[in-house]
Amino acid sequence: MNWKKIVFGICFFHASLLERKKFGALGFNIRYEFNDSDRECALLNFDMFCKDGAVPWDALIYITGEITYGGRVTDFWDQRCLRTILRRFFSPDTLLPNYKYSPSGTYYCPEQKFLQQYRDYIEQLPINDNPEIFGMNPNANITFQTQESNYLVNTIIDIQPRVSSGGAGKSNDEIVYELAEAILAKLPEKLDIEKAPRSLFEPDSKERLNSLTTVLQQEVDRYNRLLNIIKLSLANQMKAIKGLVVMDETLEKMYTAFLNNQVPAIWTEAAYPSLKSLSSWIKDLLLRCDFMALWLLQGLPKSYWLPGLFFPQGFLTGVLQVHARKYDLPIDELSFHFTVLPYERDHVSYNELAKRLEFGKKLDIDEQLPQVQDGVILHGLYTEAFRWDNQRKQITDAIRGEMIATLPMLHMEPRQNYVVDPTQYISPLYKTAARAGVLSTTGHSTNFVVTVNLPTDKPQDYWISMGSALLCQENEYLSLDEENSSKNITLERVIEECGSFGRYQYIHFFFLILFPVATGIYNFYYVFASVETSYQCIASHNIDQGFSLEISPSQCSYEIKNVQNQTMGIFPCTNWIYNPSIYGRTFTEEANFICQYRYYLSLLAAMLQIGAMFILFTGRITDWLGRRCSLILLVGQLLVTSLITQGLLQFVPMSTNHKFILLLISQFSAGIDTYVASFILILELTTASHATFVGNLALVAFTVGEVIVTGMAYICQHWLLLKWAMTLYMLVLVPYLIFVPESPHWLLIKCRYAELKQVLHQIAQANRRTNSQWLLYYQHLIDSHQTQKDRNQKNKVKLSFLSKSRRFLTHVPIMSKLFISGFLGFVTLLLYFKVSYGLGTMKEIDLYLNMIIGAIVEAIGYIVASLLMIRYGRKPIFIVFLILTITCLLLTPLTSHLNPTIIIIVAQLGKFAISGAVGVMYLFVPELFPTTIRATGMGFFIFLSRFGSSVAPIIDASISHNTSLVTCMNYIYALLTIICVLLTLLLPETRNVPLVDKINYNNNRNEKAPSKTQSVTRT
Repeated sequence: MNWKKIVFGICFFHASLLERKKFGALGFNIRYEFNDSDRECALLNFDMFCKDGAVPWDALIYITGEITYGGRVTDFWDQRCLRTILRRFFSPDTLLPNYKYSPSGTYYCPEQKFLQQYRDYIEQLPINDNPEIFGMNPNANITFQTQESNYLVNTIIDIQPRVSSGGAGKSNDEIVYELAEAILAKLPEKLDIEKAPRSLFEPDSKERLNSLTTVLQQEVDRYNRLLNIIKLSLANQMKAIKGLVVMDETLEKMYTAFLNNQVPAIWTEAAYPSLKSLSSWIKDLLLRCDFMALWLLQGLPKSYWLPGLFFPQGFLTGVLQVHARKYDLPIDELSFHFTVLPYERDHVSYNELAKRLEFGKKLDIDEQLPQVQDGVILHGLYTEAFRWDNQRKQITDAIRGEMIATLPMLHMEPRQNYVVDPTQYISPLYKTAARAGVLSTTGHSTNFVVTVNLPTDKPQDYWISMGSALLCQENEYLSLDEENSSKNITLERVIEECGSFGRYQYIHFFFLILFPVATGIYNFYYVFASVETSYQCIASHNIDQGFSLEISPSQCSYEIKNVQNQTMGIFPCTNWIYNPSIYGRTFTEEANFICQYRYYLSLLAAMLQIGAMFILFTGRITDWLGRRCSLILLVGQLLVTSLITQGLLQFVPMSTNHKFILLLISQFSAGIDTYVASFILILELTTASHATFVGNLALVAFTVGEVIVTGMAYICQHWLLLKWAMTLYMLVLVPYLIFVPESPHWLLIKCRYAELKQVLHQIAQANRRTNSQWLLYYQHLIDSHQTQKDRNQKNKVKLSFLSKSRRFLTHVPIMSKLFISGFLGFVTLLLYFKVSYGLGTMKEIDLYLNMIIGAIVEAIGYIVASLLMIRYGRKPIFIVFLILTITCLLLTPLTSHLNPTIIIIVAQLGKFAISGAVGVMYLFVPELFPTTIRATGMGFFIFLSRFGSSVAPIIDASISHNTSLVTCMNYIYALLTIICVLLTLLLPETRNVPLVDKINYNNNRNEKAPSKTQSVTRT
């Protein structure tokens, strides 16, 4: 049976080598042509060596691994990989019982008697091989699919005819000429070694020049040569297009390469190894030249960008030579010891900071790095097929879907006769992900740079099988030209790559929804402060003998009658006694706001809504100062006003009129709440795909505030004590204001790129996304935004304030959305507060219970609306809830004399309907406006909404005792709601449409729903 296992293992090993080639450089650096003769030779060797019965494993493994198969393998690291794979299928361990070829146990050698049984076992194996059988990460399949896609795309590009476009489009000559002109304008002047500081050329005690200065001189020469070739070829290309010189074969190939977004062969032959497309290659070249220029001007860097060197092997040799000279050691006894530092550096951002640095000054991020006595610090390296775990300080498996991750900064320290720790993984470092190169005299590929030893808790074979290695260049997932990238990559795509709904959002959403909770608490304070407790009139007249006093059922007036029961006079009540057993002491009792004074109570609700109408100005402030700053200011004004007014009410004796004035001021301040700022910030911390959920999360939080204020009122049993409880709630939120993030959308609009990058980095870090997953998209976005900004600045026509206002006010799409949404807000909020405050005055059910039920029904309305919007969109669901509201408005007068249960059901159904409509509107309206005026548009919407909500309690207080007027108003409300349905049809649908950043003044007409902005997807 053992010989069967060995034969099966050899055959499986052969099949594994053949299939492993499909993974490209992850499988083998070079694609070797293994064939059936290799397998037959291995089986013949096994038969020949095992005739005596014993299995000479050492001889068999050596012949199979080094000669039969290894004879074809020329790359050193591929030889190491082949030996590792062979040990899995062809070793003494394979003969052990229950030995498995893969961790899952799917692949193994079955113990069967007949050949057909082995064939049957092989037939039932998965058709699509799991990468685990090759010892590889599941991400290897993505690499395979990427290679297949790239091959297909390149084939399509190669067969495309080069025909000049007709019509309004640009011709190929125009495209290539403009591209050549743009590249030529970006290229720097020649790197001048003469500008280097003297400190670089100071010799040591033995009159020897610093080896790193020699490396710098050689690198400068290489880059100057490359720049000269590029500039000359670009100039010739432009002349050839004009017809001034002959378009030879070299220029023709360069012309085709430009159209395909590829680097011309004439450049690659003189340049460093790179797999980038033309647009990315140019950016990389500019970064490299900047790095060299900084080295020239500033002296030796604190950290070296190894990928920016033309010949990094020469740089590492120079580092060894510096150490050897410093300590008088033989250089051939030195090797590198590696330490991964707890610092990360994005070279693109560092380069921008360094270029703005004044001469002689140092960057703060450089000062934070440790002072190393020997060796150098490197940055800019990447890990492929594994990643660095900062917590455990060792390498670990790559995250699913993460092909390449960034490696933190690396300290390379030369040591004499250094012995590598056998428990560490010896990882090769390559210049590019291709890994393959010309075989050099050292036995290594020219793409190979150096071996790096990294700590791990897994055996070396684990990482070798996986194809794990370090790279100097990241694979380019975006292969589109710069213009298309600029158009297609949006901030929403960048946020998606950072994590649009992960741990970062969970944490901040938890705290941000506490502000809508506060809005719910303050909005329903009026219900409990002004609730009418049971009361009795106290007559102010002394009744003489023979006269009687009769108090009216309303307890608002009384009659004095004589013995003959004739009315001698009707007098209004001016004093009452109250029953505080249910609601405690309310402001109604404090100020005797009942009967003919009931009207004043509605002013408490109206003043809150009037304060909320100031959102027209606070919304603009939110667009001007940002979401975070506005949130802090709004909380500050609320707390300051509350503490002053409540302090005066609590400790300063005063008349009822003065108390009422202070309470009105407090209500006005509470109306200028944080709801809009927090609501917009919640929406802008995620993407359009999650907008429905998080928007309704804020609305549901508002209903939680209703429940909380109900509980507070039940516990406090005093109108002023309830105010203090509400203020205490706001004080608890103050510490979080230190950590409130700014909106990425607002930061982009304001061109605050450094802060934007910091916020995105925090999002990615909290959501456990690496820089490699989002940084490339961010850089494309910023490049696009800066280009557009410069173009706009160049073509900008300075307008006066009146001209800007006129342009804005005459922009038909924006103004139509503004006024339609304002009217919708006016009607919906009017009905919402009419229904909500109406629940507080119902006598058929306990107030506390009715408010809690109403809050639950309202929350259900928001949730149902949210679920339906995800599937069917904003407009149709808003119309459905409006129609349901109309139905409830028409049913209310018809059911007013029926069973109390029916009255309660109709009232709660009305609360459900109007809550669903409000829920849709609060999500729909912000999506209608671009980021530059989103808070303004939302402010105008809420301004008119609050105007409607301030009218609601006044109307109710005025007509509450006139049944016919109440019925008439219900029909008027129904008519207004029908108008809302008709106006909604004019608005565009915004479901899954990314948020727009700016107003398009070029399209000054009513437009259909904006099309979805396409995003560049990973290939």
